[in-house]
Amino acid sequence: MTRPRISVIIPVYKVEAYLRRCIDSVISQSYKDLEIILVDDGSPDNCGVICDEYACRDARIHVIHQENMGLYGARNTGLEAASGEYISFVDSDDWIEADMYACMLEIIDDCHPDMVRFGLKKMLSGKIMSERKMAYANGFYKGELLNSQRLDIISNEHILDYKKERLMSACTNLYRRELVMEYGLRFVSEREILNEDYLFVLQVFMAAESVYIIDKTFYCYDTREGSITMSYRENMFERKKKLFQMYCRSVNTQDKNVRIRLKNFYIDCVYACVVNECGDYRGRADSIATIRDLLDDERLQKYLSDNRKLAGSGKAKCICFLMRHRLAVGMYGGYRLLKYLRKGRMHK
Repeated sequence: MTRPRISVIIPVYKVEAYLRRCIDSVISQSYKDLEIILVDDGSPDNCGVICDEYACRDARIHVIHQENMGLYGARNTGLEAASGEYISFVDSDDWIEADMYACMLEIIDDCHPDMVRFGLKKMLSGKIMSERKMAYANGFYKGELLNSQRLDIISNEHILDYKKERLMSACTNLYRRELVMEYGLRFVSEREILNEDYLFVLQVFMAAESVYIIDKTFYCYDTREGSITMSYRENMFERKKKLFQMYCRSVNTQDKNVRIRLKNFYIDCVYACVVNECGDYRGRADSIATIRDLLDDERLQKYLSDNRKLAGSGKAKCICFLMRHRLAVGMYGGYRLLKYLRKGRMHK
C-alpha cells in the first residue's frame, strides 16, 4: 500500500454543530489521495459519534479517541499518526475550498518545497468579512530570497506595525512531514504559552530550505458570533514571556537583525497584554495596576529604548511614548476611547 500524498489532521472538541461542514469540505476535495485523521480530544458532545460515522463511510478516515489534552495535544497525536508526504491542519469549526489540495499537489510535484503557504478568508454567517493573503508574490523561495522572510516570521520591521501580513496560523501552511519529524517539531501546550501556532510555524520555517507562496485564500476561518469578542486571558504575560523565550531558542540570536526583530516581538507581546487589560473583564483600578506592572518590565523598557527609531506610524509612536513613560492610565483610557469611537463608526 502506497503512502498518501497528504495527511489532513483535524482536532475535534465541542464542535458538534460545525464538524460535518468541516469533514465534508475535506472528503469532497477534487484531489482524493488523502489520509484524514480525526482526533477526538475527549469531546463531551456527539463529536466522537460523528467521527466514527464518517470513518464507516470513508476508508480514508482514521479516528483517534483520547482523553482531553487541548488543541496542542490533539495536533501532536495527529502528527504521530500521520504517514503522508505532506501534512495539513484544519480546525474542526472551519472548512477549506474544494480545489485546495489539487493546487497544492501541482506545486509539490513541480518543486517539492518544505512548506507551502497560502491565505485565508474570515467568514461570518457564510459571508466573507475579509481576506488575508501572504505579503509576498506567488512563487518559489530559497536561499537569500527565503532569508529575508525569516526576519518577517519573527516580527515586522517596525514596532506595532500590522500592515504587512504575516499569517502565523498553523492551518495556512502545508508541511513536508519528513522535515517536521527530522527536527522533532511539535506543538507546545496553550496552557504554557500563548500563540502556540506562532512557535510551530516559526520553527518549521527556520528549518525549511524552500517555501512556496500562493496568493490564494483556500482556508475559510469561521468568526462566528461567539468567537468574535476576545475573552480575558489569565496569566497572559507569563505565557507570552515563555513564548518569547522559545522564540529566542529557535532563531540565530548572533544575527543583529534577528535581535532587532526579537525586540520588536517582545514589545508587541507586552502591548497585547496591555490590550488584554483594557476590556470590560476586570475593574478599572485592577486593570490599570496590572498595566503599570507591565510597563515597569525592565526588558520592555530596554527594548523600547534600543528600537526607538522603529516606531513608524503616528499611532505606534504615541503608544511607545506612553509605554516608555509608564503612563498606565493614559494607555487604558486611550485604548478604551479609541474602541468606543470605532464602535460608534461601525453603528452609523
